[in-house]
Amino acid sequence: MARTLRVWPALAVAMAAAAACRSEPARITAGASDTILINNRNPIRIPLRVLDAKGQPLADDGVRFERIGGDDLPVTAEGAVSCLRAGDLSVRASLGALAADLRIQCRPVQTVGVEGPVNLVLGDSARELPIVALGPDGLPVRHVNVTVVVRDTSVARMEGSRLRTLNSGATMVDVVAGDADGSASVKVYDPVTTLEGLRKDQEHVSVRVRLPGRWKRSWPVPPGDYMLWILPYEYEGRGLQVRMEGAVCVPQDPKPRSGGFANPPKAVCRAKAGASIVVFHPSTSRPAPAIDGTLLLRQLYPPTAP
Repeated sequence: MARTLRVWPALAVAMAAAAACRSEPARITAGASDTILINNRNPIRIPLRVLDAKGQPLADDGVRFERIGGDDLPVTAEGAVSCLRAGDLSVRASLGALAADLRIQCRPVQTVGVEGPVNLVLGDSARELPIVALGPDGLPVRHVNVTVVVRDTSVARMEGSRLRTLNSGATMVDVVAGDADGSASVKVYDPVTTLEGLRKDQEHVSVRVRLPGRWKRSWPVPPGDYMLWILPYEYEGRGLQVRMEGAVCVPQDPKPRSGGFANPPKAVCRAKAGASIVVFHPSTSRPAPAIDGTLLLRQLYPPTAP
């Protein structure tokens, strides 16, 4: 016996409305450009979007991929590309009748970090972070998408690719490029006109100095443990030099850290009673031109008598 399927009028209207509201894919896009930069070493799905006629995003799990040219780097049908080395390849993404040709720039990053520590003076202009990215071959990678996170935003914050100081103190910055990551310390020094009367709570201070040839300038400091730097760094061959008298100091030469990033030269000193910090011009010739520099002083621990 034949059976008749009845659909209530309200349900039929709802079903018709739902069918009318279903969006159809209209475009496959990788964003503002058809070129996609990938810094990952491990396989990663090619990032793109499927949009309807109104520009609304749709599910992209039905897109299929094939390599159509360029370097022989592996790409799966699901769009997972493996950037085993640097290279460029062309990929076609298809969804039904839709297709888009994409250029993939493989620039794998094995190591990323910041030349550091980063020493800044409160109130100075925002500074570009000295980020270094190295590929599997150990050579610098020029095209990198880097994400930077400042852990303590009361000390500093990112403004685009620049770091802006907010308060004296110390924090860390974390950097990520592809599936590589690194971190570095950031210290912000409070500018003062003299080190005389230095208080225990003044952990990070700086003094700007200008000295002609053969000149020097000194300040007494309380007993305690200190770390000293001069900006610009002495290994750049144009900075003033610093020493601490009446103290036991261990000079720290610029040496590579893990990943090949250099540390700036500094001195770690334990000052006795009557100790003083001396900044001096490297030239022994009186006609030598004056040099500008900035002394950075960090109190490592609350000063105690040795």
